[in-house]
Amino acid sequence: MKKTFYKLFLFLILMMCSLNHLFAQDTDAPEGIAGKTLKPTGFADEAVGVQTKGQLQNLTMNYGQISDTRFEDVGNAPTEVFFDIRYPRENFTGLVDDFSIFFAIKDNSKNGDQGNVIDSWTDNDNEDFTAKDGSFGKTHYNPALDPNPHEIILYNGQTPYLAHSDLKNTWPVDAEGNPFWPGIFRRNPQTGEQVPGEFASDRDIYMEFTDANNQQGDVLGIEIHEMAYTYGRVYAEDALFYEFWIINKSGKNLTGCYTGIYQDPDCSDHGEETLPVLDSTYSDGTNLFSIADRDFDGDIGGATRPNARGITEDYTFGTAFLETPYNMGITDFHYFTDPGPTDDKRLWAIISSNPSNPNILAEAGNFFHGTDPRIDDVSLITVRQDLVWIAATGPFNMNAGDTVKMTIAVVAGDDDADYYNNLWAAKELFDAKFNGPIAPPSPALSAIAEDGRVILYWDDSPENFVDPSTNESDFEGYKIYRSEDGGITWGTKITDSQGRTFGYVPIAQYDLKNNIKGPDTRNPLIWLGSDNGLKHSWVDSNVVNGIAYSYTIVSYDRGTPTLFSLEGTKGDGPQVDYFVTVTPKPEATGKIPSNVKSFIHTNGTGTGQIDIEIIDEKSLQTFPYKITFEGTPATLFTITRLDEINTLIYDSRKISDLDHPVEDGFRVKVSTDNRIGGIKSITDANGRNVEGPTNISSDTSWYVSASLFPQADTASKSSSYSIRFSDDGSVAYSWGLAGSTAKYNVPFSIWNTNTNNKICFEILDANNNNQWDEGENIFITRVPYPDPVPVIGSPNPATIAKEFAYQVSIQNTPLDTLKRPPSQGTIINITSYNALRAEDEYTFEFNKAQFDSKNADLSQIRVVPNPYIVTSKYEALQNVREIQFMYLPPECNIYIYTVSGTLVKVIEHKSGEGSLSWNLLTDWNQALAFGVYIYVVEDPFGNTHRSKFALIK
Repeated sequence: MKKTFYKLFLFLILMMCSLNHLFAQDTDAPEGIAGKTLKPTGFADEAVGVQTKGQLQNLTMNYGQISDTRFEDVGNAPTEVFFDIRYPRENFTGLVDDFSIFFAIKDNSKNGDQGNVIDSWTDNDNEDFTAKDGSFGKTHYNPALDPNPHEIILYNGQTPYLAHSDLKNTWPVDAEGNPFWPGIFRRNPQTGEQVPGEFASDRDIYMEFTDANNQQGDVLGIEIHEMAYTYGRVYAEDALFYEFWIINKSGKNLTGCYTGIYQDPDCSDHGEETLPVLDSTYSDGTNLFSIADRDFDGDIGGATRPNARGITEDYTFGTAFLETPYNMGITDFHYFTDPGPTDDKRLWAIISSNPSNPNILAEAGNFFHGTDPRIDDVSLITVRQDLVWIAATGPFNMNAGDTVKMTIAVVAGDDDADYYNNLWAAKELFDAKFNGPIAPPSPALSAIAEDGRVILYWDDSPENFVDPSTNESDFEGYKIYRSEDGGITWGTKITDSQGRTFGYVPIAQYDLKNNIKGPDTRNPLIWLGSDNGLKHSWVDSNVVNGIAYSYTIVSYDRGTPTLFSLEGTKGDGPQVDYFVTVTPKPEATGKIPSNVKSFIHTNGTGTGQIDIEIIDEKSLQTFPYKITFEGTPATLFTITRLDEINTLIYDSRKISDLDHPVEDGFRVKVSTDNRIGGIKSITDANGRNVEGPTNISSDTSWYVSASLFPQADTASKSSSYSIRFSDDGSVAYSWGLAGSTAKYNVPFSIWNTNTNNKICFEILDANNNNQWDEGENIFITRVPYPDPVPVIGSPNPATIAKEFAYQVSIQNTPLDTLKRPPSQGTIINITSYNALRAEDEYTFEFNKAQFDSKNADLSQIRVVPNPYIVTSKYEALQNVREIQFMYLPPECNIYIYTVSGTLVKVIEHKSGEGSLSWNLLTDWNQALAFGVYIYVVEDPFGNTHRSKFALIK
């Protein structure tokens, strides 16, 4: 049911496509690598494709085996590392054993032209198909060919990854070291043309292989280019797709060709399978032939015996042929019991549907069922069996250089109805050339382990993403998930009405403030957020030191009127940059944290609040940085790292944005006024508002009135001023632009707080008593106060009207009947609007973290867990024994003794970290026995710490 929403969306796409484009065969293979194949180097060029984005998962490789590769599971008991096709993501089981493409013709000089079947299931580890020579470097990454090599991604530490669209480190590189995608890009659903740089699924995988290792027949020169597609999106998470371009590079014409699939499905109680077959022909002549496998006793509750993993295989699993050579459809289909024949002569007779062939005549009844010798009747399956099948298209001819195409979908469902819903969704996705609605990409995620907490931060790259299926920018927010089992599960489950896992509750979520929030009306299982605003970092304080936690971040969109919100695929391991595993731990004792070394306003007079927050100390650079601004008042700011190339860290970021991503280990927030000049606030020294009769001073005796001087220029009206009452006071000038002189001794002075200069001011002596009284106007200028102090009668240096800023009056309140002026120590701050401008510049740099080892406090050192108990939560994997020493100095030696004084282990710690893991093995590589042990920590200065830990059963 969860896929039905998708049909309307795809129908709109398909209506835009011409039927010719939709159903004409696409034979434009990816460009091959020039050069003649001299000999197979198969194993050296082998690589693995990891299809783990959705519920249906697989490991595939580049030698014709779609599944059941070098990493096959044993006894239908898949693990996290070794598996064939498995389903679902949680509590998975294996669904298939051998699963291979084949190509066959009759001509074969090795057996008298009794069949040449090129396959990858009849001789494991010596398959007919083999990785194309040179694939290691031409179709996937080889560091030996990279002038600037990076670490190669290896599956299980041993086999390279094929080129994966979402893992650029798996792509081959050119002579200059630039990575390039060797396969097919996403195709426009209307024209079929490739869209360079864009991909169809959440992980596209590309490979090439040939028949250069054909064991029982002549090497023909067949080359196959393959694209594999896997989706984490909910509408396609139960399907995998494989697209084959079969190329005749033999240099001669081939006649009577067949191609197809051999499969040994295992989705039932062992040996109790049946094969539901669907063959639908469309009005344009194309058809969909699908072969499902499930338990003989039914699709719901039919399977009752748990397998080797303790899982009941009560699912429906099948393969659909979406595209066949020349749109011939599946012309030949036969099933038989496992294991079946492996020699080319018998296989050819089955593939070509010839029950009278003398090589199988005596056993034809095992391979042909029903009245149609070409298509078996599955209704004749009346007993429980362990079945395999062959489905083929042919015969057809291939001239030299011709390419034919075959595309299949592998689909799983919880029952027959779910399987067929998923099957039709897969068909519609194929008809749209694998284009479907997609969530914004996930940002790169970084993690910092600290004492009792984990800091996560990420970039903002998804926020302007345009969905290619709608041409709309529909980003809505981020969801963060946490796992304590390495990414198998992600917290609290969200289940649908049938109890199936739909998703997980994120541990944190941030979304745009756009009033799109709450449950999604199109699917109430989805939470759209709470309008809490976007963030680019999050702190998880609910963690325990020494325990590994995995995190992934996904972006999600807001959905459309007909389609609920989609979120990105959760990370499936450290090979993707939006998945991290981190173990919180203390810093080394004696640490001096990093800090801002200097911060200087190098140009301009604007003011603002610039907050520099250090997030990731290890990423801090030693270069200085410069902040510049755009606009007056400024609306954008840029940060440049002053390295050799002046690297842009923030490029024209909006000041109005409340949160910016972390770059180089820090982030900056800028706030400033939105205007220049005029009174922003009048406060006392404690920040109390004292402007106007309703905002009186804390002693209830006065308040302030003020106004802008009409002719004030920008320099005058954008400066802020401070009236400071003291015993020293100052000399005020008489009022007037001309003829003003030093005249009054007053109990206060006035300062320009922007420049920290004392300034000139005038008094309007309204009652002519030759002194300043409350209520009389004070005219503030920006002209510096003379040094030395002006003598009475000396002229006022402020003579120009634009140099005057404000007219201020300190008024007495009705509550102060004694008419007391402000007391000594009173400060009145007049703050002006003074936005940052285009000419403002700041520079800053950092002190990186350091350690003062001499002052390290060794008494903090702890062992966890203590006591150590077998199967402790601190063990990341079962049967891996480990304790952690915490709060260590950056360098030290750790000595482990028995209680009788026997030294059993010496550990050198020089990592600079505050913790160290020990696998409980002695210096002679023996497991530490249960009991009590003494440990001594000694730093390079001879300081020691001694304590105990215990190992108990």
